[in-house]
Amino acid sequence: MLGGFSWGRCEWRWRATSKSRVKKTGLEMNGTYKNKGYFSGENNSIEAKIAPIGTKDTIYKINGRWDRELTLEEKKTKSTRVLLDIAAEKSQSFHPLTIDQDSNQQVYESRRVWQHVSKAIRANNHDAAAVQKSKLEDGQRAGKKEREERGEEWVPRLFENPEGHTDHSSIKWRFKFQRSAPFQQGDVDEEAFDQEIRNLHQTHPGQLAVGRELAAELASQ
Repeated sequence: MLGGFSWGRCEWRWRATSKSRVKKTGLEMNGTYKNKGYFSGENNSIEAKIAPIGTKDTIYKINGRWDRELTLEEKKTKSTRVLLDIAAEKSQSFHPLTIDQDSNQQVYESRRVWQHVSKAIRANNHDAAAVQKSKLEDGQRAGKKEREERGEEWVPRLFENPEGHTDHSSIKWRFKFQRSAPFQQGDVDEEAFDQEIRNLHQTHPGQLAVGRELAAELASQ
């Protein structure tokens, strides 16, 4: 839902209900996502109750904001504890995104490929953005046609097809380099993983999935 008109600021807001059941524990959660009303409440709020499946005998209540802090209240003892602290989670696992200037990126990297589309959007020139977007899409079609004529198949360098599907609509692509552990600045394994990604430029040089004509134009920019 798009809201904020009354305050002179447009923003996306979520309002919904959800139900989750866990047969192993025999419990279910009924939750409501709420937003700020005219006179009370806050945006991004959650109210939820946890009870045995099929009953209304609430055992726990969850309250708070999903973008700030959620608390868990035990109904029997009235005790409350922090269930999720977003600020604390960010301090442990969030790392600011750092990106090289477009001019320092390789010709096949997204920010450089889409630079003219992005520039037109920032200038609020939607016609120019549409023209540049169409040029890239036509170039991709031309590249596909050229590969088919040469009998070549496009093989992604960063993603793999673990289930081996041949029907592209059924493929569930998976990133080849995965690390599930939370980010830890200075961690030896984290630095090794980061270096492995950086080495891709040397060990797996990328290429553009576009036709020769557009590839030459992009390479010259």
